[in-house]
Amino acid sequence: MEVIHFTCSDLSPREKLPCVNNLESVVLQMYKAGIRGSEAVREFQKAFILAVLKDQSGNQCSAAKILGIKENTLRRAIRALEIAIGPTRAVGKRRPAR
Repeated sequence: MEVIHFTCSDLSPREKLPCVNNLESVVLQMYKAGIRGSEAVREFQKAFILAVLKDQSGNQCSAAKILGIKENTLRRAIRALEIAIGPTRAVGKRRPAR
């Protein structure tokens, strides 16, 4: 599975500080709880992908572009991380039948 890298570099200086502080706080909490690094990375990836999918109403094509990965890579990550994508989809917005 491809590792998704996260940086706050695209944020303005005003937005960057809370982003970094929040991330550091979560990392410290996970460390103190005894969560292993590999599990922490897995949980972060899962939460990050899920947040982007929700923001894109479950549209995997759009989510993959935002994440900077290919659609197949996103689908493999969803399977590997066991992400339930049902709740991310917009209700009542179905593609018309062909």
